[in-house]
Amino acid sequence: MPGYWDATIKSVYAVEQATENTLGVVNPGGAYDILADVEVGGGLISFGGAKYVLTVTVRNQSTYQIVYTDSATGTFSPQGGQLPPTASQEIRVAVPDTGTASEGDVLDVIATFRLTSGAFTNATTDTSPRFVVSNPL
Repeated sequence: MPGYWDATIKSVYAVEQATENTLGVVNPGGAYDILADVEVGGGLISFGGAKYVLTVTVRNQSTYQIVYTDSATGTFSPQGGQLPPTASQEIRVAVPDTGTASEGDVLDVIATFRLTSGAFTNATTDTSPRFVVSNPL
């Protein structure tokens, strides 16, 4: 749980498209999504809300190459004039394919979350569990 003036990525992980089912294996060339669960302290959204940028980078740990990178933007807003101690949001980024990754390659995701509210900026990062590129048996 973040402090009142902090933002954090609670978790980031690869999932099957349009689901919350985590991936341990993805088909070569297969599409999937990245989910990031983020939480923001109430102090950071107390100035009428906050804007964020979530950047995800899929890394091939077998070849030390970047497979895919993308960003998602959005806002956190006070709900009905009330200021919660924290606000949570699940951010989804679609990955169209496994790119240059080959059968047997090991992938992971590194995510960076940057939130700005008024003069305050907070940034945090997290890394996903690893998953493998493989054809079904």
